Amino acid sequence: MKVALVIPRRNGGELFGRALEMWLAQQDVGKLEPVCPDSGSRDGTVDKLRAAGARIPTIARGSFNHGETRNRAVAATTADFVILSVQDAVPVSTAVARELVAPLVRDPTLAATYGRLTGRTGVTEAAVRAMAAGGAAQDP
Repeated sequence: MKVALVIPRRNGGELFGRALEMWLAQQDVGKLEPVCPDSGSRDGTVDKLRAAGARIPTIARGSFNHGETRNRAVAATTADFVILSVQDAVPVSTAVARELVAPLVRDPTLAATYGRLTGRTGVTEAAVRAMAAGGAAQDP
C-alpha cells in the first residue's frame, strides 16, 4: 500500500516544520510520498521538503488555486491513497495516516475519509478572523 501526502504551502515556517515532522513519523502506512506544491516560499520550507525527499511542484504565486493546485498534486502522485492536508495542521499522533486510510482499505466502495481538525491553544479570535479573510495567523 502506497500513501501520498499533499500539502500546498507558502512560507509555512516553524509550524509547517512540526507538521511535516509528524507526517513523516506516521506508522503502519509505509513511507509517505510527500507532494507539496509551493507558491513562492522564502522561509526555508522548501529546503525542509527537499531534505524529506518531497516533490515540490512550483505554482506561480498569482495562479494559485486551492482546488486546481490540489488536483494537480494528486495527479502527480503514484500512491494508492492520498491524504490532503494544510500547512498548519499538525497530526496529533503517529497513527493519523493509518486511521485515515484504514476504512478505505477495509471497504473499497468508499471514496474518502476525513479527520477532525482542532484549534491550537493560544490562537486569538483576531488571528481566526485574519485567516478567514485570507491572511495568515501567527503561531502562538
